[in-house]
Amino acid sequence: MSKRIVQTLTALFGEGYSLAAILAVIPVTEIKGSILCAAALGKPPILSALVAYSGSLLLCAFLALLLPKAAEKMGKIGVIARLFALFTGRIKRQADKLREKAIAEGKKADPIFFGVFSFVALPLPMTGVWAGALLGTMLGLKGKRLFGALAAGNFVAGGIVLAVALFAGENADKVFGAFLMLAAILFVLTLMKPCLKKYFIHKTRKTNRVKESAKMRK
Repeated sequence: MSKRIVQTLTALFGEGYSLAAILAVIPVTEIKGSILCAAALGKPPILSALVAYSGSLLLCAFLALLLPKAAEKMGKIGVIARLFALFTGRIKRQADKLREKAIAEGKKADPIFFGVFSFVALPLPMTGVWAGALLGTMLGLKGKRLFGALAAGNFVAGGIVLAVALFAGENADKVFGAFLMLAAILFVLTLMKPCLKKYFIHKTRKTNRVKESAKMRK
């Protein structure tokens, strides 16, 4: 399966290092999938990682510049502003509490910056620059600070995946296949999250009602 995917990608984008740069900016693959795909093709992992990171740096700059401005403009539109506030309200309140706690404890490091950096640095699908940029924008990061968190986290994630690719050697295609499978599973779970949340809330309430009725009978 992974070999077919690699063949499809090479048919679309070619087998050169341009493939690494292109995959590095696609939301599903990003730098992690880019390095693994290049290793699966037999390309030198270190050089492929450098090309992929260069491409992802451009993405970091683009998102750090675009998303905060887009969010600011969307925040001025009535219905969208209310939906955005409803979706991000809880996250922003938690972020403000973390900042206040850090200031009270005399810490100079911004916990929001570190949080976005740590999220992007995870060597997993769905935790890359795209998701990190959205998270950082919701938490109030923008400009150089957002770019710094994304670039630094992406560098760490790329380094970890590079080490995995070097260790995997000829089995890099299997690792790439596992990466894509995990990405698909996480994507489906993300889409199903609202339904699962409602199901477990309903199940919990039903269980509580049964327990309450059992106590009343006793």
